[in-house]
Amino acid sequence: MEDEALPRHYAEIEIELDRSEIAYTLYKALLGEALNPVNREKTRVDVEHRDKVVVIRIATDTLSHLRAVTNSFFYLVHSVLESISRLKNLGL
Repeated sequence: MEDEALPRHYAEIEIELDRSEIAYTLYKALLGEALNPVNREKTRVDVEHRDKVVVIRIATDTLSHLRAVTNSFFYLVHSVLESISRLKNLGL
Protein backbone atom coordinates (compact mmCIF):
# COMPACT_ATOMS: atom_id res chain seq x y z
CA MET A 1 0.00 0.00 0.00
CA GLU A 2 1.31 3.45 -0.95
CA ASP A 3 2.02 5.84 1.91
CA GLU A 4 -0.07 8.96 1.27
CA ALA A 5 2.20 11.09 3.48
CA LEU A 6 5.21 10.72 1.17
CA PRO A 7 5.78 13.70 -1.15
CA ARG A 8 4.83 12.86 -4.74
CA HIS A 9 4.60 16.29 -6.38
CA TYR A 10 7.73 18.32 -7.07
CA ALA A 11 8.78 21.79 -8.18
CA GLU A 12 12.22 23.29 -8.66
CA ILE A 13 12.55 27.06 -8.87
CA GLU A 14 15.83 28.66 -9.95
CA ILE A 15 16.25 32.39 -9.36
CA GLU A 16 19.22 34.17 -10.91
CA LEU A 17 20.07 37.56 -9.44
CA ASP A 18 22.45 40.39 -10.35
CA ARG A 19 24.84 39.88 -7.45
CA SER A 20 25.98 36.99 -5.30
CA GLU A 21 25.45 39.05 -2.12
CA ILE A 22 21.77 39.51 -2.93
CA ALA A 23 21.42 35.81 -3.74
CA TYR A 24 23.03 34.92 -0.41
CA THR A 25 20.72 37.31 1.47
CA LEU A 26 17.69 35.74 -0.22
CA TYR A 27 19.02 32.25 0.55
CA LYS A 28 19.42 33.08 4.25
CA ALA A 29 15.91 34.58 4.37
CA LEU A 30 14.38 31.44 2.82
CA LEU A 31 16.41 28.96 4.84
CA GLY A 32 14.37 29.33 8.03
CA GLU A 33 11.15 28.54 6.18
CA ALA A 34 12.76 25.59 4.41
CA LEU A 35 14.09 24.08 7.64
CA ASN A 36 10.75 24.44 9.45
CA PRO A 37 7.91 23.59 7.05
CA VAL A 38 4.37 23.73 8.36
CA ASN A 39 3.86 19.98 7.96
CA ARG A 40 7.03 17.88 7.84
CA GLU A 41 5.17 14.70 6.87
CA LYS A 42 3.57 16.28 3.81
CA THR A 43 6.09 18.89 2.70
CA ARG A 44 9.84 18.98 2.09
CA VAL A 45 11.70 22.12 1.04
CA ASP A 46 15.36 22.50 0.17
CA VAL A 47 17.09 25.80 -0.56
CA GLU A 48 20.50 26.05 -2.23
CA HIS A 49 22.79 29.02 -2.95
CA ARG A 50 25.24 28.95 -5.88
CA ASP A 51 26.95 32.28 -6.61
CA LYS A 52 24.18 34.47 -8.12
CA VAL A 53 21.56 31.70 -8.08
CA VAL A 54 19.11 30.50 -5.44
CA VAL A 55 17.41 27.15 -6.04
CA ILE A 56 14.24 26.18 -4.19
CA ARG A 57 13.11 22.54 -4.35
CA ILE A 58 9.64 21.72 -3.06
CA ALA A 59 8.09 18.27 -2.62
CA THR A 60 4.56 17.73 -1.32
CA ASP A 61 1.98 14.99 -0.96
CA THR A 62 -0.70 16.67 -3.11
CA LEU A 63 -0.80 19.07 -6.03
CA SER A 64 -2.87 21.45 -3.93
CA HIS A 65 -0.16 21.57 -1.24
CA LEU A 66 2.49 22.09 -3.93
CA ARG A 67 0.61 25.11 -5.23
CA ALA A 68 0.17 26.56 -1.76
CA VAL A 69 3.80 26.08 -0.71
CA THR A 70 5.10 27.37 -4.04
CA ASN A 71 2.92 30.48 -3.79
CA SER A 72 4.15 31.07 -0.23
CA PHE A 73 7.77 30.89 -1.32
CA PHE A 74 7.12 33.15 -4.35
CA TYR A 75 5.57 35.72 -2.04
CA LEU A 76 8.48 35.46 0.40
CA VAL A 77 10.99 35.88 -2.46
CA HIS A 78 9.08 38.92 -3.69
CA SER A 79 9.00 40.45 -0.19
CA VAL A 80 12.72 39.92 0.42
CA LEU A 81 13.75 41.33 -2.97
CA GLU A 82 11.39 44.29 -2.57
CA SER A 83 12.86 45.02 0.86
CA ILE A 84 16.40 44.87 -0.53
CA SER A 85 15.41 47.21 -3.36
CA ARG A 86 13.88 49.74 -0.98
CA LEU A 87 16.93 49.67 1.27
CA LYS A 88 19.16 50.25 -1.75
CA ASN A 89 16.99 53.22 -2.79
CA LEU A 90 17.43 54.67 0.71
CA GLY A 91 21.19 54.32 0.35
CA LEU A 92 21.50 51.67 3.05
